[in-house]
Amino acid sequence: MKKIISLLLLTFMLFACSRQEDWNYDPSSDVLSDEEIINLEEIFFLLNVKISDSTYLVVQSIDSIRIFINNTLWTICSSESIDTTYINKKASGNTWYTEKKLNYLVVAHKNIQKPEFATAGDYADYLNAIHELKPGEYAFLIESFQIALKDHTVQKYYPYAYTIINLEKNQRNLYVGEIEIKLY
Repeated sequence: MKKIISLLLLTFMLFACSRQEDWNYDPSSDVLSDEEIINLEEIFFLLNVKISDSTYLVVQSIDSIRIFINNTLWTICSSESIDTTYINKKASGNTWYTEKKLNYLVVAHKNIQKPEFATAGDYADYLNAIHELKPGEYAFLIESFQIALKDHTVQKYYPYAYTIINLEKNQRNLYVGEIEIKLY
């Protein structure tokens, strides 16, 4: 019995080793040298929306958040969904609100669409959209976002909320911090 198990295990190991070339493994992806540059891929932050001096908006998620860095569109994204059934909330008109601060997590991945290249101009537009952010300070803008109200209608807001972000060398992720938007 031991011989059969040993033979099966040896056969499995040989079979696995012979298929290693099919994995498309690139060992250079595991090694970082001083010359290799890591580009910024995602920005995350906490967003809270005040609807009065002491109350915060309660929605399942904040959608279609348009984010710009130095006047260049970074992405259009949504916040992570939250379960609002456990939040102590009150109704006011067509919205829900709470007196406790409610933060929405937003993870904004770099989003550049690769178009069909019909002309050299299309290719140039694509290359211009792929901008590398060198270390330094940048203007971070939340241009607009939308929310679904109690009656499932959608309301769009344009807060034009600016903050300054500081990007360091070889930083793949950037935490902006907490951003408070006032709708009143």
